[in-house]
Amino acid sequence: MAKKTLNWILFAALALGSLSCDQGSKTWARRSLDGKPPVTVIDGFWDFRYAENPGGAFSLFRALPAGRAVLIALGAAMLIGLAFVVRRSAAGRTWTCVALGLVAGGAVGNLYDRVAYGRVTDFVHWHLGAHEWPVFNVADAALVGGALLLLLRRTPRSAHPTGGR
Repeated sequence: MAKKTLNWILFAALALGSLSCDQGSKTWARRSLDGKPPVTVIDGFWDFRYAENPGGAFSLFRALPAGRAVLIALGAAMLIGLAFVVRRSAAGRTWTCVALGLVAGGAVGNLYDRVAYGRVTDFVHWHLGAHEWPVFNVADAALVGGALLLLLRRTPRSAHPTGGR
């Protein structure tokens, strides 16, 4: 099998895997956490806390009257753009396909929530002392993980602290 075909399979498997994990965990959160107090996972650091976000990341566009439509359009445009990038890079860049698979799965997970429910379900809450991260979900983690992989793969070897070793 050609490397290009294997990279497409890898991209699709990661996109579908992260989408499945995201939607399964959000279904659990809606059924188990909605209307209930937070569940402590690691005391003082990690809770499962139900939240709904009608906006984008950090509630961007929340107050915009057409915010939902804008976010759906942006999500769809991003997926179309991802398809072009994967098509172009599938021939030889396995890590790029891995990263884009995670980004695609996360984007579709949050896009599905916006279309189906009008808001994104969040439930992972990290905090340390007075610092609290915004409540997030598996799709957000996949998106950030994929974006970090893309950034790490784009960094020239000489810029790494180990000098490219």
